[in-house]
Amino acid sequence: MNLEQLTGRYFRLKQEIAIAYGAVPWNIGRLDRLTHELAATEREIAAVVAMCDRTEAAPATQRSSHLSD
Repeated sequence: MNLEQLTGRYFRLKQEIAIAYGAVPWNIGRLDRLTHELAATEREIAAVVAMCDRTEAAPATQRSSHLSD
């Protein structure tokens, strides 16, 4: 998934969690599933952002090492 898709899933899950917490009584199984999905989505977002940061940083590193030659 790309960052836009992951962000959409993240906000959908946050909304579903808010709705689930508003329900009485709480459906613990649903809340557990949603919070696990949210945590997994957060990890995926972090991985995608880290990969983008490394990709963007690589050319800058190459440029700076070229300038020192």
